[in-house]
Amino acid sequence: MDALTEVHSNVHQLTREHTRRHKAMYRVDGELITEDVHGTVPSLLDQLRKCIGASAGGNTGGAATAGLPLDVSALNLLEEIKGKCAERYQTWAGVARVPTSDVEGNLRRWVAHLLSAGDKDVEDARLATAGWVSAILAIVHPQRSTEIVGACPHCGWAKQEVVVDGETKICSVLIAVGGTVTCQSCAAQWEGEQLHWLRDAMSAKVQENDRPSVVA
Repeated sequence: MDALTEVHSNVHQLTREHTRRHKAMYRVDGELITEDVHGTVPSLLDQLRKCIGASAGGNTGGAATAGLPLDVSALNLLEEIKGKCAERYQTWAGVARVPTSDVEGNLRRWVAHLLSAGDKDVEDARLATAGWVSAILAIVHPQRSTEIVGACPHCGWAKQEVVVDGETKICSVLIAVGGTVTCQSCAAQWEGEQLHWLRDAMSAKVQENDRPSVVA
C-alpha cells in the first residue's frame, strides 16, 4: 500500500475499534486445535491506557495502589504519542491554535492535513504511526522469548550471564522471539528461510563435536 494509505490504516488501529486476527486454541475429543480467528478489539490507544490502569490496580483516577506501580514503559509511550501529535497539530495549524488534550483528536487533525502535504510530511507520519502501532502491540501482546540451545554459528558462543532481579543466571545466547532468532553476543539474526540454514549449521556443529578424535 502507498504511504498515505498506510498512515490512515495505522491511525484507524490507534484510534478506533478494529478487527484483528489472533490464534484461538481449544480441545475437541482431547485433541488441541489451533485456528486463526478475527474479532473486534478496542483501539490501540485505549488498550495502552488499560495497561497503565491495570498495572496501577485499576486506579486510573488517582495515585497508584501501594505495591503496584504504574507501567512506566506504557505511560512513557502514551506521553510520547501525546506530545508528538500535539506538536505536529500545532505545526500545521499555527501557533495561535492550541492543541487539545484529546490525543486521538490531535492525531486525526494532523493526519487530515496530510491530504495537502508533501511526501516528506507523509513519510514522517507513516514512520511515526507505524512505530506506535508496533510499540503498543509489543506492550499489550508481548511475544514470548525462547532460548535456543547451541552455539551461535557466527561468533561461536553458546552461553551468557544475565542479571535478573539482582541474581546472575546462565542463559543461551540464542534467543527466539516470534519468527526471529538473535544472538545476544554478536547481534547476528536469522529469520524466514535463514532459520533452516541456522538449524543445519547448528546440527553440523553438534555432529562435529560428537565425532571421536583420531589419535595417530
